[in-house]
Amino acid sequence: MCNVPQTRGSKGRSSLLSVVRRSILVVTSIFALAFTAGAGAESIVLEWDAVLDDPEVSGYEVHYGLQSGQHQWLLKASGAATSTQIVESLESGSTYYFAVRSCNDDCSKVSAFSNEVSATIGSTDTTPPTVSISTSPTGPTYTSAQTVTISAAATDDQGVTRVEFYDGTTLKGTDTTSPYSYAWGITGADNGSHTWTAKAYDAAGNVGASNALSRTVDTDDDIPLGLVAAYGFEEPADTAVLDASGNGNDGVISGATRTTAGRFGDALSFDGVDDWVDLSALDVDGGEGLTISVWMKADDFGTSDGRLVSKATGVNDDDHYWMLSTFTNNSVRFRLKAGGSTTTLISDSGVIAAGQWHYVTATYDGQQMRLYVDGVEFGSTAKTGVIDTNGGVPAAIGDQPQGGRPFDGLIDEVRLYNGALTAEQIQADMVATVGYPVLGMEMGEIDVADEWQRVDFAQPFLDAVVVAQTLSANDGSPAVVRVDGIDADGFWIRVQEWDYLDGYHASEVVGYLVMERGRHQLADGSWVEAGRLQTSTTNAFDHTTFDGPFAVTPVVLMGVTSVSEDEAVTARVRKIDLDGFEFGLREQEANVQTHVVETIDYIAWEPSSGVIGDLRYEVGRTLDKVQDLPHTLVYNSAFDLPPVLIAGMQTTDGGDTASVRWQNRSAGAVDVWVDEEQSLNSEIAHTTEVVGYFLLEFAD
Repeated sequence: MCNVPQTRGSKGRSSLLSVVRRSILVVTSIFALAFTAGAGAESIVLEWDAVLDDPEVSGYEVHYGLQSGQHQWLLKASGAATSTQIVESLESGSTYYFAVRSCNDDCSKVSAFSNEVSATIGSTDTTPPTVSISTSPTGPTYTSAQTVTISAAATDDQGVTRVEFYDGTTLKGTDTTSPYSYAWGITGADNGSHTWTAKAYDAAGNVGASNALSRTVDTDDDIPLGLVAAYGFEEPADTAVLDASGNGNDGVISGATRTTAGRFGDALSFDGVDDWVDLSALDVDGGEGLTISVWMKADDFGTSDGRLVSKATGVNDDDHYWMLSTFTNNSVRFRLKAGGSTTTLISDSGVIAAGQWHYVTATYDGQQMRLYVDGVEFGSTAKTGVIDTNGGVPAAIGDQPQGGRPFDGLIDEVRLYNGALTAEQIQADMVATVGYPVLGMEMGEIDVADEWQRVDFAQPFLDAVVVAQTLSANDGSPAVVRVDGIDADGFWIRVQEWDYLDGYHASEVVGYLVMERGRHQLADGSWVEAGRLQTSTTNAFDHTTFDGPFAVTPVVLMGVTSVSEDEAVTARVRKIDLDGFEFGLREQEANVQTHVVETIDYIAWEPSSGVIGDLRYEVGRTLDKVQDLPHTLVYNSAFDLPPVLIAGMQTTDGGDTASVRWQNRSAGAVDVWVDEEQSLNSEIAHTTEVVGYFLLEFAD
C-alpha cells in the first residue's frame, strides 16, 4: 500500500497515458472484518475493466477518500490484467469515494480517471430517500417577474446528502443543506410551461424522485415601472449628455453651456435664443403612467412658454406628445397626448419666480394629470387613455425640438418615469441627485469544480449579462465553464469537462464580470456593450451587429449561459470590427457538430483602463502570438494585487476546439495559452491566436 497523499487536482497538462477510458463497473462485495478497540475495521472489493489493448499499461492506481473528487489515499495494483483490488482498514459507518486509472511501470504516465463510485462501509442500505416539492408563491400561474422558492421535503433513514432541482430535464440547482430549496428568478424569458421535479440522494447512492409540479409563467412584457431617462449633466466638458438610468437614452448638447452653478453639482445654461439638448426620438412607453421632473432656474420669462422638456412635431396643442414648460403669470404648463388626443394643464399663477430654483413635476396616472412645484400640487385635470408613442417624433430639453420656444436659465436633474410618482416620491427626488451615470457592473472570482454552484450578486440587476469563461490550470483536463440560471440576484456555474473525459474536475479559479444589458459610455468617452445572442450554429458562424458603432475595435468576451443539452459546448468569435462580429458554437472534435439553440452572453469593451465606481480595470488584447504553450501577458500597469482575469480568443485562426487557460498570475503579469481538447486525437498543437482580456480589481 502506498501512503502518498493524492488529490484529483494533481493531473498535469501532459499526463495522459491513453485515451482508452475504463469504468469501474460494480462493487462486487463488501464484508466486515473483526472489530478492535471498539472501532470498525472493514474492507471492500472493487472491480473494473482491465485495459488489455495498451502495451504501456502495467498496472492501476486505486484512489479513494472521504469526499467526492478529493482522494487522500492510493493503492497500486500491479499487472495489466488485474481487475480487482481489496481496500482494507476502512472505518465502519463512513462513506468512501473510489476512482481508478491505468499507469505504466513508474507511474510517469497515467490515464484519466474512471467514473467515481461510493460506498458506506458496513451499509446495506437499498432504500431511496423520499422527497416532495412545493412552491412559494403557490402558483400555478405567475404573471410578473418575481422569485419563486421551490422547496423540497426530503428524508432518509441514513440521511440525505443532496437534493437536485430540475426544470424539465435541465438541472437548475443543487442544495446539500436542509431545508432544501432553489430560488427560481422569473423573467419574461421564462414565459411558458414548466415542469419541476427534484431528486434526493443518500450516502449509499440511492435516489428518490419527487412529485412533478406544473407551473406556468405569463408575464406582462411591458417595461416595468421605473426610470426611463435621467440627466444630471455631470459629464466631462463635451457635447454628450449621458442617461444615468442605464437605458442608453443619451442626448447631444446644441449651444447650451455647462456650469458648476447647478442645483446639485453641474447644470446646463440655456441662452433663451437657440440652445437645446437633442434627445433624439425618446419615448416614454408607460401605458397609462408618466412623470416628468426638472430643476429649473429662469433668468427671466422673455419667452413665457419656454420649454423645459418637450416631445412634439410643432407648437400647436395636438402637435405635442408630452411637454413641460413655463407659462404666463409665473405658472407652469403640462401637455400630454393619450388615447389619441392632447390635453393641456396649467398650474396656479405665481408658483415660480425668476432667479430662484424650483422643482417642477408633471404626472399622469391614467385618470388624472397633475402639476407640482417644489413638491406641492398646484393643478390637476381628468384624463384617461394609453399614452401615445411615436418613434419618429423628436424630443428635447430647453426648447421645442423644432426651435422657437427657448428657455432662458439653468436646467438640472431631469428625470422621466413611465409611471406616476406620488407626492412623497416627488419630494424624495427633490433632494436626491441624478449624478453621473454609474455603470451597473459587478466582478468576482470563484473556486468551482464540476458540481453546480450558486453565485449571488451584491446588488440586484435588471437584466444581467454574465461573462465567465477562463479556467485556471489546477486540473490539466481540458474543460469549459458553464453558466445557467441567470436572474436578478445571481447565477449558477460549474466546470464541465469535454464528453470524452470522466467528468470529474478539481476546483478551478474562475473570474466573472456581470453588467447590465445595454450600451454604456464611460467617463473617459469609451464605450462598452453588454448583449445576449442565441444560436444553434455549430462549427460555423453567424454575424451580429452592435447596438451602435465603436470608435475603436472592441475586445469581445463571451460565454454560453444556458444548458440546452448535455454535451459540452463553447463559443468562438472572429472578425471583430467597429460594427459587429461573427460567433458560433463548438462541441468536442469527435462529435458530429450539431447542437440545439444555446444562449451566449457577451461584453464588448473598447481597449482602455481606468476606474468605474470602486473597480479598477484594464481592457486589452495580445498580439497574434498566443499558442498552446504559456505566453506571458504583461499588464500595461501593475495592480495592487493579482487582478481578476477574464480572457478569450478574439480570432479563430485554428479550427480545433479549444479555450484559454491561465496560471502564474501576479500583480503585473499572467501566463495564458490555448488549451485544445483531445477527443479525436492526442495532438494539442495550436496556431497563433489573438487573446483579449479584462483585468479587474477593487480600487482604493
